[in-house]
Amino acid sequence: MNNVPKKSWSLATIKRKIIKKFYDNNSILDESARINIRRIFYLSIIAIPLRIIDICLFSFKENYDTLVLKTWSQGIIISHFILLILMVGFFLTTLKLKNRTESNTAMFVLQYIVVVVIMASGIAIVTFDQLVTTNITPFILVCIISGAIFLIRPLISFVMYVASYVAYYYSIALTITEQQVLLSNRVNGITAIGIGFLLSIIMWHYNYINITQKRRIEIQQKQLEQLAYYDSLTG
Repeated sequence: MNNVPKKSWSLATIKRKIIKKFYDNNSILDESARINIRRIFYLSIIAIPLRIIDICLFSFKENYDTLVLKTWSQGIIISHFILLILMVGFFLTTLKLKNRTESNTAMFVLQYIVVVVIMASGIAIVTFDQLVTTNITPFILVCIISGAIFLIRPLISFVMYVASYVAYYYSIALTITEQQVLLSNRVNGITAIGIGFLLSIIMWHYNYINITQKRRIEIQQKQLEQLAYYDSLTG
């Protein structure tokens, strides 16, 4: 009989903690969105010239003899070109948004669009790469970049990484013919997703602590200013 209340209390406690965590994460969404917009701006500045260099390297390469090599080269060029166009768009958009002091809907939506684009580009490139190589470096890189650069709340980050893995899981099967290689790359993809998600959680938690501490300091400073003001009146 004593076990029932204890179990109910335990479930209620877990529920309260989950709700509290949800609202705690909600409390820093505005600041996180503004930080992400600035990071997208600087990321696009770096990504644009790199995409141009990649396109030039593949474009000026010698003609490929086989259909497989031509497909691989054209696929990589098209992937980088699409990413280049999108990055230019992100640059122009964040150029207008990065100095805003208040977050708006465009900022919230844009940060998620950028993560989706980056993950999709990595999946596309690694899919074409499987025509000539077995490595999945592009996918690993986009997982790490997305987790380390962008501040995405854990629940949404989890959904994004799971969706990315599902897309990766089926996409690489389009260009990999050997089942052993396919299985190996799918397993390695899980590791890449895990590392990216772990980085995302760490960055979000670190950002949460920084923002809440900053708010606490600001409140304390205002209280000290008020005390100093009243002391000057009564002194």
